[in-house]
Amino acid sequence: MNAKEIKYNSFKYFIYSILAWDHKDRKVEDDPRNDCYFFSPEYKKSFTKDLEIARKKNIIKIDYLGNDATSTNFNVYEKNDGEVIIAFRGSDSKIDWGADFAYFKQKFKEANNEKLFSMSAEDFNKCCMNEYKKSREDLFDKPIKFFSEAFKTNLSSFIDEIVEKKNFDFSDYGTYLKSVFEKYKSRIEFHGGFIKQYKSIYKELNTIVDKYIKDKRFKKIIFCGHSLGSALAMDTYILQSIRYPENNFECYAAGTPKIGNSVLAKFIKESKLGEKLFIMNVENDLVSNVPPDKLGFFKPVNDVEITPLKAPFNTKMNHTLFYYLYCMKNFAPVKVNTK
Repeated sequence: MNAKEIKYNSFKYFIYSILAWDHKDRKVEDDPRNDCYFFSPEYKKSFTKDLEIARKKNIIKIDYLGNDATSTNFNVYEKNDGEVIIAFRGSDSKIDWGADFAYFKQKFKEANNEKLFSMSAEDFNKCCMNEYKKSREDLFDKPIKFFSEAFKTNLSSFIDEIVEKKNFDFSDYGTYLKSVFEKYKSRIEFHGGFIKQYKSIYKELNTIVDKYIKDKRFKKIIFCGHSLGSALAMDTYILQSIRYPENNFECYAAGTPKIGNSVLAKFIKESKLGEKLFIMNVENDLVSNVPPDKLGFFKPVNDVEITPLKAPFNTKMNHTLFYYLYCMKNFAPVKVNTK
């Protein structure tokens, strides 16, 4: 795939990552929490035009699925051009709180600059966190949970359950991928929180993928998502590729956190799964740097890197869905790394 195709497809499937926030009875742009991005009904209609086009273009059916108990949701789009798109929503607050807190901390410092001269860095952080807790009580329990789950977990003990490998004759590539996986299997570590959420939907995902593999009308399955949704999309792409190494899967991830250790990165590269995994981030997106390196997580290279633009709303450290869309619609400079 050349640079033009990578950019086009990354932008195209990012639209579906936004649509992952659609519900049966409400469009993502009609969620009151997103009113801050729209300055008038006319602007809103113009700004979200691409979403409305994607909802109608070549769509046969949309299924709204997932596990509400774990806030792990995804939409499945059947298209009459032979594609199936599985777009993951995940839970916005588990990751976006990090960008939100960084933004709050910056503003808190600006508003209290004079008071800070006599305050140590430790006292400042405590004071800032206390004020943040007061202002965002609805989010505070979730950041604690996110960091408590930011540990690496090895799948060896339950990989056969999750992957539920099929018994069929592999081609040369299938045999090759299987051998590479066995080589790294005992040392691959995933982000424990993301895998916990994946486990809450994997049986449903396996059933859906099985269905579309058997239905010869569909030639390609796309996994996509933004933020936590991108982590779920990448985990799904990797684990479903182990189940079905012969099939045409692609993954488009945006606003991506780190999903595993350096051994996982080696497996993705050596197995050639990286050739159909495309990562897009706005430069300096805070979430692309979490969890911290010191916890042993590996940060992959961006395939598409968007130069940030100044926006007329809070971008939450260059991370929100509609900030990415704003950059795209306003022709932000883009750097593409070809495979």
